[in-house]
Amino acid sequence: MDIIVIGAGSVGMLVASFLSECNDTVKLIVRRENQAEQLLRHGLVRKNLDGTMTKTKVQVAMDLEGISKQSIVIIAVKYGELNQIYPILRTIHEDIP
Repeated sequence: MDIIVIGAGSVGMLVASFLSECNDTVKLIVRRENQAEQLLRHGLVRKNLDGTMTKTKVQVAMDLEGISKQSIVIIAVKYGELNQIYPILRTIHEDIP
C-alpha cells in the first residue's frame, strides 16, 4: 500500500517518519520546492524522546499526480488550510481512502 501524507509541517513529517519505518512507499506532499529539495537531499530526520535521531527516506512531491488506487491519503494540515486542500482531493479517485 502506498501512503500519501498531505502536509509537511511538524505533524505531517512526524507521521511520515514513523510510517516510513514500516512501509517503503511513503510520499510526503509539500507546498514549497525548497522543502522538497531539502527532504530529497537529507531525508526525513526525527529527534526521538530519548535524544536519538532517526533518519528515513520518503518520496516527495508537490501534487497528487499519479497516485494509485492502492494508496491511502492522510491529511496533516492546519484546520485553516483545509479549504485549499479540498480542490486537490477532488482530483483523486473516489475509492482512495
